[in-house]
Amino acid sequence: AYIVMEFVRGAMLEAMIVAGVQQNIPMIVQVLRQAASALDAAHAEGIVHRDIKPGNMLLDEMGNIKITDFGIARRMAAGATETQAGFGTTVGTLGYMAPEQIRGEPVDGRADQFSLGVVAYQLFTGQMPFQADSWIALSYKIINEMPTPASTFNPLVSPVMQAALERATAKHPAARFPRCIDFVDALAATVAAKPDASSTLMKKALILLPVAAVVVAIVFGMIWRARDTVTQIGDAPPPPQPVETAAIPAKTEAPAGPVSLAAPPTTAPTAAPSLSLVVDGLPMEFALIPAAQFFMGSDVDTEDQRPRHLVRLTKPFQMGRTEVTQKQWNAVMTGKATGPNLPKANVSWNEVQGFLAKLNALNDGFHYRLPTEAEWEYAARANSPDDRPRNIDDMVWHQSNSGQVAHEIATRIPNAFGLYDMLGNVAEWTADWADLEYYRSSPAADPKGPKTGTTRVVRGGNFDSQPMNLSVTWRFADAPDAKFPEIGFRVVREQK
Repeated sequence: AYIVMEFVRGAMLEAMIVAGVQQNIPMIVQVLRQAASALDAAHAEGIVHRDIKPGNMLLDEMGNIKITDFGIARRMAAGATETQAGFGTTVGTLGYMAPEQIRGEPVDGRADQFSLGVVAYQLFTGQMPFQADSWIALSYKIINEMPTPASTFNPLVSPVMQAALERATAKHPAARFPRCIDFVDALAATVAAKPDASSTLMKKALILLPVAAVVVAIVFGMIWRARDTVTQIGDAPPPPQPVETAAIPAKTEAPAGPVSLAAPPTTAPTAAPSLSLVVDGLPMEFALIPAAQFFMGSDVDTEDQRPRHLVRLTKPFQMGRTEVTQKQWNAVMTGKATGPNLPKANVSWNEVQGFLAKLNALNDGFHYRLPTEAEWEYAARANSPDDRPRNIDDMVWHQSNSGQVAHEIATRIPNAFGLYDMLGNVAEWTADWADLEYYRSSPAADPKGPKTGTTRVVRGGNFDSQPMNLSVTWRFADAPDAKFPEIGFRVVREQK
C-alpha cells in the first residue's frame, strides 16, 4: 500500500518569516487571505485543523498557500471534548494553541483563527507573541496574558491592524471573528493592497527566501556554485545545500605570500582558476543568519545574564555551521592534529585573530571575524523562545553523553538555522570584551560589547558541562591569551 501526495515546489511559510518580510504588509495580507479562505472551507465541512503554524503552510512557486498536515484534524461535534483518564488532553504545537485547546476543551474553527493570528503576528514582527522558558509558563501566558503589541516591533502595523490581531487572538472564542476571512478583511481595511505587485514580490520571495540555513561553502582549493535551494524549516531541519563558494589558500611548503582569487564566483557552476598555492580542497560551510530582533539574556539565571533585554540585529550575517576543525586550522596555520574533524580547541583568542587575518587576506569581498555575543546568542536560539533546547541529548555533546571528551563536528543534530554544537562539544570565543554590567546599558541595535576590558566573552557549553547548566544565555570569560581544551571557536563572515 502507498499514499500518493502532491509535490509542492516552494518553501514552508516559516522561511518567509526568517527572510524578514515584515515591511511588505500587502504581501503578508495576501498570504493570510489565502490561508483564511482555505481554513474557512475546512471549517464549513466541520473540520478543525488544530495545528496551524508556518511549518504546516506551504508557499508554492506561483505564490499560492497550501495548508498541510491534517494529521490531528478533528470533526467538530457539539459538546464533544477530548479526555484521557479524566484529564484534558492537548494536541498541536503549544506556541500556536488557543487557550481552549490548551485546556483540552471542545474546539471549533475559532481555535484555528487564534493560531492564524499567531502566524500573522510572526509575519508582522519576526517573533512569537508568547515566549517563556518552560511549557508551563508558556501555557500560562497564552491563557492569561496579552502579548506585546505587534506595532511595538513594527510601526507599519496600524492601530486598526493591531485591533484585528488582538480580536483574532482573544482569550475567549466568542470574542473572535466569526470566520478567518473576517479577521483578514479587518487586517486589510487600512492596507493599500496592490495585488499584482504583491504577487510579483511573493514570487521573488521564493527565490530569495533563506532556508533553514543557506550554506556558503569556503573551499580550500576549489570554487563551485550549486543552484539555489529552498528547503523546509522545521523542528528538525535537513542539512542545507551548498550554494556559494570562495577559495582559501592552504598551507604548503611553497614560499609564503598573499594569494588572491583570479575572479569572483559566478552564478553558473564554474571550475576554479589555477592557483599556485592551493592544494586539496577542504570545505568550511556557513549558514545565512537573517537580521532580526530578539530578547537576549535571562531574568531567571545568574546575575551576569541579566536583565533580559530586546536586541536588534540590523544586518544578516553568515556563521560557520560548525566549530573550526583541526584540519581546517592546519590548512592555513600550523599545529598538530589529534583528530582532523575534531574542533580546534586549546587555542587562545589572540591566536584566533591570526587565523582570521589569513582568511581576510583573501580579499574575496568578505570580512571574517568572530561573532559578537548578540550574534552568537541569536544564532544559538534559532528563533526559538526557549533558552534550553528540549531535545538537548540529541543536539549537544555534554558531560553525560560525551565521555568527557570532544567529538567530531556535526555528529549531533543541528538547530533550526542548520548550526551544529552551539551549546556543547567545545565552548566558543566571541568578539566581545566581558563586563558583568554591560547588559544594563548595552545599545539595542547591534551591540558589540564594551570598548575595553581584560577578558573576552566565551559562549556555549562544552563536553564537560552538566546538562542542567546548558543554556543559550550562559556566558563566561577568559583572558585573550588563555588556552583550554574546552574552548574553540567558529567563524562569522559578512560582505564588505
